[in-house]
Amino acid sequence: MLYQTTDDRQDGDRIESNKGRTIAIGPSVKYTNDKGWFLTAKWEQETRVRNRAEGNAYRVKLTIPF
Repeated sequence: MLYQTTDDRQDGDRIESNKGRTIAIGPSVKYTNDKGWFLTAKWEQETRVRNRAEGNAYRVKLTIPF
């Protein structure tokens, strides 16, 4: 979820009523092994988008403990 709290600025001037917002929903899959590391894959579809570009997000995250 993204909810912009301040107005955008262009060339130093404030652009009123141009705050972006969106909600992203989608599945994720997580694999964990016995050594403590894990791999997460996510796909998110944006919905209810206002004042910003709309699209999908694909993310892969690998976490390895020291």
